[in-house]
Amino acid sequence: MGFALPKSSSLVPRESSTTITGAHRQPAIPAQREYHPIDAALAITQTVCMVIPAKNEARNLPIVFRSLHGWIDEVVLADGRSVDDAVAVAKEYCPNIKIVHQIGSGKGDALRAGFAACTSEIETMMNIRAARAASTSGDTEP
Repeated sequence: MGFALPKSSSLVPRESSTTITGAHRQPAIPAQREYHPIDAALAITQTVCMVIPAKNEARNLPIVFRSLHGWIDEVVLADGRSVDDAVAVAKEYCPNIKIVHQIGSGKGDALRAGFAACTSEIETMMNIRAARAASTSGDTEP
């Protein structure tokens, strides 16, 4: 069972924050937004991108994708030149995943590359090894 990103049509279209009319900038009329429920007491309107930096993490990626929540709109895998099947596993579990191949080296460079590829309003990341440790300890929260 893979992780499915929400259909983009489920969100109400947004307008830009400003409208340019002639030489004057005027604030745009805010569009109505759909709420994404996080849990029973919390909902957000912003879109969320999850960046997953990975290098040779093919065996741990299934654990990560099983822990992702349905309110995540975009997933970016920042691949650190993996020599295992990390990219193929990511595409298998999340067909709409955006794959970014980092140019430099190290986790910081992977995160910069991943965040640069995000198009959502909220950007966050997941530490693969921490997610794996949490899953083996019985902790259900990613």
